[in-house]
Order: sequence, then structure tokens, then C-alpha cells
Amino acid sequence: NVLEQVGVIDPDFDTMVRNKNRLSTGQPYFDLHIIGVKGDHNISEKHRLSGYYNQSYRKRNNNGASRYLPIPGPPTSSWQEQITPGRMVRLSLSSTIAPTVLNRIAAGYNRFRNQNGAPPETVGVDWASKIGIQNTSPAWFPVFRYSGREWQGGSIGRMGVGFFNSAPNGSWVAQDDLTWIHGKHSFRFGYEYTRYFYNSNDRSSSGDFTFAAQNT
Repeated sequence: NVLEQVGVIDPDFDTMVRNKNRLSTGQPYFDLHIIGVKGDHNISEKHRLSGYYNQSYRKRNNNGASRYLPIPGPPTSSWQEQITPGRMVRLSLSSTIAPTVLNRIAAGYNRFRNQNGAPPETVGVDWASKIGIQNTSPAWFPVFRYSGREWQGGSIGRMGVGFFNSAPNGSWVAQDDLTWIHGKHSFRFGYEYTRYFYNSNDRSSSGDFTFAAQNT
């Protein structure tokens, strides 16, 4: 078996594919952390500084069907790994220019990254070539699917995740607004500049193969 020879799967392949102790569909590993800090400081009677920082981090493994232990397992495993870190920063300065005039300057930064798919350590190492599949992308381990009755290969779970994507996105924001109170009326003037960014790193497929009972 070429998969055994290159060390892609455990040598006892026959035992692995017939093991009935599978995991149910879902997210058996889920780790989430959120930290938020807010502070206000009176620089003087007319100036006040405010700041806010938020950081989130989520890591999980999930799968669309019942799959084998361990998680995430060898490159043949179909367990996906998703990491979604995020940051948010806010800073503002409020100044009383006159008893009826208040000016506020603010800036902010947001960044969120969604990295999802095959475990990063299995990406870009040309597993397809290592198991003898030529002229395809070196992105990740190829996908193998099996159909048919249990004794025809239908009991073998899908191998390979089949995709990997890392997409950071976010924005830069700058604001300046002035509030003027005149009698019974309140007037507000200002501007806002926002710059959005989105970067996506998509890769070509390393192949998706389906084996029916007639093939095996």
C-alpha cells in the first residue's frame, strides 16, 4: 500500500478503516477566548482621553461526518482546523473648546482573520506527489471518497480535507466631529474616513477522487 510506504497513515490501515469507534458530527475541540479592556483618563478639565481594546481568539476542529480519532490526525484525516483571531482598537480625545462647543477626535482599527481548512502543517508540502499523484497542486492531501456497501468500501471515511483558506479582513477608521449648542438647537459637523481591506489566500485543489464499488 503506497499510503503506508510513505508514512501517510498508520501501518495498521486495515484496523483503522474498520474501527467502529468514530466521533459524531460536530466540534469536539472548541477553544474560545475574549478579552476586553476599556479606560478613561481626564487629562484636564477640558480634555478627556478614552481607549478600548478587544481581542478574541477561537480555535476549533470540525467535520461534516463521523470521523476517526485522533484530532486532527494524520494528513489523510478529514478533520478541519479553523482559527479565527480578531482585534479591535479604539482611541478618542474629547475637548471642550467653549462652554457650548465640544470637539471629538477618534481613531480605530479592526482586524479579523478566518483561517480554515486542512491543518496548516499539512499544507504546501506536496502530499499528492508523495503518494504518486502527478501534475496536480501541492496544496494539501488529495481527497479520497468511497461508496458502496460496507464490505465494498463504503465503511471507509473520506480522506483529506480538500481546502485551505486564510482571509484577513478589517478596517481603519478616523473621525473628527464638532458639536455646537446654540439656544434650543444642537448642531453637529464632522467627517469620517474609513479604509477597508480584505485579503484572501485561496489555493488550487490537489485532486478529488471518488471510488465506487465497481472500482474497488
